Amino acid sequence: MTNSISKNKGFTITELMIAVTIAVILLLGVMQIFVSTKKSTKTNDSFARLQENLRFATDVIAREVRMGGYTGCRAGSLNNVLVDTASWENDTENPVKGEDGDTSAVGFPNAVVGSDALMVLRGDNTDYRIVSHNANSANFKIAPPNDLVQGEILIVTDCTNSAVFQVSNSNSSNQTIGHNQGTINLSDGSTGENCYKKLGPIPQPKPACTGGAGTAYSFQGDGKIMRMVATAYYIAPSSSGQTRSLYQVPVKGGIVGAPEELVEGIENMQVLFGEDTNGNGLPNTYKTATEMLAGADDFKNVVSVRVGMLVQSVNDVKPNNDSTTYKVADVDIGPPSGSTTVKHTGGKKMRFVINTTIKVRNSGLM
Repeated sequence: MTNSISKNKGFTITELMIAVTIAVILLLGVMQIFVSTKKSTKTNDSFARLQENLRFATDVIAREVRMGGYTGCRAGSLNNVLVDTASWENDTENPVKGEDGDTSAVGFPNAVVGSDALMVLRGDNTDYRIVSHNANSANFKIAPPNDLVQGEILIVTDCTNSAVFQVSNSNSSNQTIGHNQGTINLSDGSTGENCYKKLGPIPQPKPACTGGAGTAYSFQGDGKIMRMVATAYYIAPSSSGQTRSLYQVPVKGGIVGAPEELVEGIENMQVLFGEDTNGNGLPNTYKTATEMLAGADDFKNVVSVRVGMLVQSVNDVKPNNDSTTYKVADVDIGPPSGSTTVKHTGGKKMRFVINTTIKVRNSGLM
């Protein structure tokens, strides 16, 4: 009887080598698919986040610019009785303005060289109804609730006249606020000051800061009061240290606040100002902040703003260093080794450009 065990044969060396080779090929294919899928997912995630950051940044700035110069209604005059009317946060004659950072950093903390700044001044969305106004005693009584405090900068309007003043005193128990001339103590230990207490149209040239200067005017029950809001936007290194971010500097209660990081991944911002040079309410030319300041009217005739942003991914996703030159507004932003004045940070980050034009609704044609 033949032994059945002797009839069982194993794989030959050749068969084993073929099997191992096929297994390795299959495994390499699976690994390649995994690596490719992971890379594609990382790229898609980075692009989605880039788009989200860009959308948020443009929405925030566009909303603010559209409201630039808002005073509740288009009054016949805007009388700014503050002593300091030159600082960007108090300059009601130029409610939308900027700083050109193409060759040096703008005047905000840690700002990067080569990126512009944009400043917007407007009335707040919340207003307070005036019950009565005693122009002689420089005192408003407003409808409750009254959460306005001493030192806040306010806008009052009745759609015939408007005025900007700083609250000299506030009394929540009888719902009154004052606008007397003189030094005003602020909550951070600094001071502000109304040039004079009368809120009517200001004679030109502007008279000296005395209590009797200016024109008496009484805002009555058809008037309203709102806070004046000022915000600056600029680019600085992100807190994570991986990229750059869009920052805002808010002004609250007459005090310039600390910079606040809004969204990271905004590498550069360029701003052009649409100037109405013939009074038809439409922009005839777009200029940089430097060019605007060189003119006789500063930013007074700005009716639109063109904002360009270069956005970058937070992580490296490209296989090679970025050598592309991007057109942001009117500025060429090139690689670190390029010949352009303004440069991006290079590396393997994904980049995307958006240029958008925003109408200043309270200037020119609606």
